[in-house]
Amino acid sequence: MFKIENNKISTDELKSASNAVNRIIFSEVLEKQMTDILTNTDKLTDSNKILTGKVSMLFIDIRESTKLPNQFESDDLVKIYRSYIRIIVQAVRYSGGVVRDFMGDGVLATFIDDQYSSSEDKAVYSARYMTTLLDKLLNPILNKELSYRISYGIGVHTGEVSLSKVGMRGRDPEQEEIEYGTVWIGNSTNLASKFSSAVSNSTIFISSSTHSNLSDYNESKKWKKFEIIKGNNLLNGYIINQYYLNIEDEIEPVVAQYNEKEDKSLDIFTEIYEDYLSKLSLKSSELGKKEAVLANKEKELNSKLDEVRKLEDTCTEQKKKLQNKEYNFYYEILQKSFLKSDYIVAMERKFWEDTVTRLMCIGKQLEKTESEIKEEICVYMVNIYSALKIWDEAYEYLLIQASNKWLHLNIVQLIINNVSYSYELKSAVKNRLRSDKLSEEYKKDFLKIEKWLENK
Repeated sequence: MFKIENNKISTDELKSASNAVNRIIFSEVLEKQMTDILTNTDKLTDSNKILTGKVSMLFIDIRESTKLPNQFESDDLVKIYRSYIRIIVQAVRYSGGVVRDFMGDGVLATFIDDQYSSSEDKAVYSARYMTTLLDKLLNPILNKELSYRISYGIGVHTGEVSLSKVGMRGRDPEQEEIEYGTVWIGNSTNLASKFSSAVSNSTIFISSSTHSNLSDYNESKKWKKFEIIKGNNLLNGYIINQYYLNIEDEIEPVVAQYNEKEDKSLDIFTEIYEDYLSKLSLKSSELGKKEAVLANKEKELNSKLDEVRKLEDTCTEQKKKLQNKEYNFYYEILQKSFLKSDYIVAMERKFWEDTVTRLMCIGKQLEKTESEIKEEICVYMVNIYSALKIWDEAYEYLLIQASNKWLHLNIVQLIINNVSYSYELKSAVKNRLRSDKLSEEYKKDFLKIEKWLENK
């Protein structure tokens, strides 16, 4: 039992936490390669020892599950969730994997290589197992009894991860309760989740690293190359729909149809914006037709080869100019928002992030890297995210600004006071001061910022 007696952390508790943190921070991290058996939490020690290795992570969740409590009574919800989770756990376990986490209706599972199968084959087999039982067993029953079909997406990513034990023992030495878990360090979990959210209707989305090591059993040639922009992320890999395993009795699958709703809100600015893009598209189409004509002339009139090449170069140059105009158009949208907080808030987050996504796409055609584009727009994005009070994103762009452009103490104070962390910014400011590339005016500002951060 625990009783709150005062508004204070005791000296013993503070000392216990301090000893634990010092032991972790100042101990060497010892790395060990994973075997073909996933280690249980109980077998890991509470130390800086980690296991590393190649793992295939699978994530599955239900589309629009937040709306289910409005559609069904609690008894029906229990039936839907328990039957769904039961099938997922069986599909993972019977495919050589282990369920690692339940996040609402989302399930995270892990697979590793063994002497019989690769982690990639196991994960994809498990995904096929899930789609088979969900569409041919569970959905037919739910459709008949509750007039409901589960729509889901499955994401799989393969990569190197590190596994470590985290948590603590009981409050007192004599207490037996233990609160330990495992943390998976690496981007495979995050990417598997993003892949899952990008598809629906019984679709499996796997990364290129997973696809490249599939055996003939999973018929890698059947998979379709796929690329999608989700938020600010460009996701690419391979997808396949309704990829079932064989079962003895042929059953017609029952598949849900889920479509994301389009945002149809329009205002005067959007109309002008779309009209401008329409004109650009028309000009691009005209240029495409000219290029086709030039290609035909090149085949038919060899004697005019030099003339054709000149015309082709002109078209390429004009197309490049149009691309630059389109890029500058998006850039100016961000630029003209600077210090206009009311305008930024009125347009809302989606508009600004869609603008950045389009800027990234056309910038890629102009052979600009993502880093180069972020450096160009960092000042405006710090201003936009600060106005929207989205502090973590503002901080990420502030780091880019600190490494390449000027900084203002007031902006730094505003963002740091809201995110409550500044280690990376301190490092960026120090590196910039050591670079000897700052003007005297900027150097004074950076010194003030460095001093404020040190006292923070």
